Amino acid sequence: KMEVRVEIASRGKLLTGVAVGPASVRNRRRLIAQAMLSALESESQSGYSFILEDLTVVSLAGKQVALVAVSLLSPLGEEFLTGSAVVDEEEAEAIVKATLDAINRRLSVFM
Repeated sequence: KMEVRVEIASRGKLLTGVAVGPASVRNRRRLIAQAMLSALESESQSGYSFILEDLTVVSLAGKQVALVAVSLLSPLGEEFLTGSAVVDEEEAEAIVKATLDAINRRLSVFM
């Protein structure tokens, strides 16, 4: 088992998200994104939640790129969101950035 903890600063608050699961390489990546979404859900208005649909790291133009797909569920329905980030040094950081990229256009809606 593995526990992943993500902390981000938002509007003067420190948001923390935790995800726990099997420690396989593929699931480690998913746990990072899930912990990020958990941190955001902790501050969201009721009725809004995220589902991590998919996550992968691909080679593109000689660089590694993290790609994340998230569904945002709200009282208005379901919306499919995607995000990406270049893996500069730390893969985990790129996964967090890609997750934020996927949902950043909706942050004001649910927070």
